[in-house]
Amino acid sequence: MYHLRYWAPRGRGQALRYLLADNVSQSEFKDEVVGRDVKWEGEGGLKFDESFSGPFGALPVLIHETMDGKKVILSQALAIAQYLSKVLGLYPSPSDPAVQADVDAVACAAYLDVITPISQHIWTNPDLEGVQASERFMNMHNMLKRFNVLLTKSGGPFFFGTKPTHADYFVMQALEDYSVVSLEKLGKFPILEMFLATMRQREGISRFNQNEGTVHTHMTRSPFEDYHMHMLGKLREKADSPVPSPSVERIRLH
Repeated sequence: MYHLRYWAPRGRGQALRYLLADNVSQSEFKDEVVGRDVKWEGEGGLKFDESFSGPFGALPVLIHETMDGKKVILSQALAIAQYLSKVLGLYPSPSDPAVQADVDAVACAAYLDVITPISQHIWTNPDLEGVQASERFMNMHNMLKRFNVLLTKSGGPFFFGTKPTHADYFVMQALEDYSVVSLEKLGKFPILEMFLATMRQREGISRFNQNEGTVHTHMTRSPFEDYHMHMLGKLREKADSPVPSPSVERIRLH
C-alpha cells in the first residue's frame, strides 16, 4: 500500500500523485487529503507529530507498507520520488548511477526552478507586473526552453525514452502550473505541449484526474491565490490574449 498524505492543493504533491496513479493500482494507492481544519501549528499541532508529518514536520509524507510487513515513512517530495522510482522500477538503467543522476536532475529542475517559484510567487507577491514577478517568470521561461531542448534530444515521447520516470511527472506538473499562472502560452513550446498531452492521456493519470482532479484545483493554500487568479484574468483580458482564464484552465487540467 502506498499512502500519500498532503494538502488538497497541487503544491509539492501533485507530481507524486500523478506518479502513483500511473504506476500503482487504485486499490494500492491512497491519496489522503489533509483539510484546512486540522490543527497544524502550536501545542499539540500535527506539524510536531512525527507519525503524521514525518521527521521534518512538513507534507507531503509517504507511508509505504511493503510486502514483507515493513512500514516505510518518508518525507520531502524529491526524496519520495527517488524512492518510488527505485521500488517501482522507473529508472531506465537501475544499475547506472549516472543515468539515475540525470533523471534526478531533470526532476530537481522542474521542482526547484518552476513548481517552487510558482508557489512562492502566489504566497508572497500578488503583484503580477512587478520586477520580482518578471524575473521569476523569465527564469521559468528559460527553464522551459531547456526542457524543450532535452526532450527534443531524447527522441521522446518522454525525457528518457519510451517509459516515464519521476522526472516526467515533475515536468508535467511544472508545465500545468506554468500554464495556469503565466501570461505566456505553452503553445510557444509545441514539443512540450505534445508531451503534456501524452502524459494526460495515460490511463492512470486520466482516471485520477477524472476521479480526484476536482479536489486539487488550487495551486497553494495561500490566502492570496484567489485574488492572484482574479487579477491574472484581468491582465489576460487586457492583453486580449487567447490564453484561457484561470477558472477555465483549472477545469482543463482535469
